[in-house]
Amino acid sequence: MESSGKKSAESSEPSARDLRLQLKERDGLVREYLSRLRWLQAEFENYKKRVTKEREELTAYANEGLVTQLLDVSDNFERAIGIAKREEGNRSIIQGLEMVYTQLQNILKKEGLVQIKAVGEPFDPFKHEAVMRVSSNDHKDGTIVEEIQKGYFFKSKVIRPSRVKVVKNP
Repeated sequence: MESSGKKSAESSEPSARDLRLQLKERDGLVREYLSRLRWLQAEFENYKKRVTKEREELTAYANEGLVTQLLDVSDNFERAIGIAKREEGNRSIIQGLEMVYTQLQNILKKEGLVQIKAVGEPFDPFKHEAVMRVSSNDHKDGTIVEEIQKGYFFKSKVIRPSRVKVVKNP
């Protein structure tokens, strides 16, 4: 009876060959899980970088709408100062308008607003909007000779192109 007991115990225990196969299968699973883990870690890092970049862009351009609206206020201040300067006797009003205008310009500049250079520059459709073409023997073809409305960059983005007159020689 002992010998039959040993045979049944031996047959229930896996052989060395079976153990090696199981170990090999588990090694394969471990490699697969490790590979998946590394892929997920890389994906998560990319996600964090993308979210950080989007947050920085959102923060940087959050004031763009407000700054764009204030450009009209700035334009109206310039017009008011120009009209007041043409009329005599309004020196204190002119000084007050100029002070408020300068303060507004400083705030806008601090927020990242920069005026686009136009007069004397070559026309660039990414920064300028041609509203008129004029002939001129004094300027090269494609040169801006007059700025009708100022254009602006906000941070590094054009938020309003300069409206300009451009030389177009025949």
